[in-house]
Amino acid sequence: MIAAINPSAKAYHDSHNTLKYANRAKAIAVQPKAKAQLSDILREVTRKEKQAQKQKTEQQQQKASKSVKTTISKGGAKGAKANVSLSLLGCVY
Repeated sequence: MIAAINPSAKAYHDSHNTLKYANRAKAIAVQPKAKAQLSDILREVTRKEKQAQKQKTEQQQQKASKSVKTTISKGGAKGAKANVSLSLLGCVY
């Protein structure tokens, strides 16, 4: 910090206040910390949400796929359970 003072007797109070302020400012210890950008935080949250949604979708597809295989092997495609299972997969027949 640079404190500019005036040697004139008329500016004594201003110069004195400037020197007091400079002395207080000298005691301030700054500890810089890296801050994450808001866009980085949002990008990370969005990535995690997408990943969770993808896992949930894959689990539902696996569950529905097992249901279709089991139903078809038990009663064939003619049974009511096979129709329900195929509709879960979004199949139109």
